[in-house]
Amino acid sequence: MVLSVAKKIFHKLDRRNTGYGEWAYYINRRPDINIGLFNATQKFYEWRNWCWQTWGPSKELVSWFEDLRNQIQNPSTIAVSHNEHWCWQHDQYATRIYLRTDKELSMFLLKWSQ
Repeated sequence: MVLSVAKKIFHKLDRRNTGYGEWAYYINRRPDINIGLFNATQKFYEWRNWCWQTWGPSKELVSWFEDLRNQIQNPSTIAVSHNEHWCWQHDQYATRIYLRTDKELSMFLLKWSQ
C-alpha cells in the first residue's frame, strides 16, 4: 500500500524573510519537472484570483509595505486595497502568496492542497 502525502506548499516566515512580523506564511510558486514554469505561474495566478475572491483586493508586498509606512507617518491616509489577510510578490526574486494567520493558511490549504 502506497500512501500519498501532499507536498508541503507553504513556508513559515522567520526573521530572514521579507514580511516577517506582518505575515506568518508564504506559498511559493515552485515549478517542478512535471508542470514547468509556465504552468506553475498559471497556478500562481489561480491562487491569486482565489485569494482576491475570498478576502478581497490586495496588492504587491512592496506596495503593501510602502502604504504601511505612509500610514504610520500620516495616520489620516487611507490606503486602497491594503488587505490584512493576504498580499503577493511577483518579481525577479520570487512569486509568492503571503498569508497573515493560521486561519488564512487553513482556508488556502483546504482549497489547494488536494
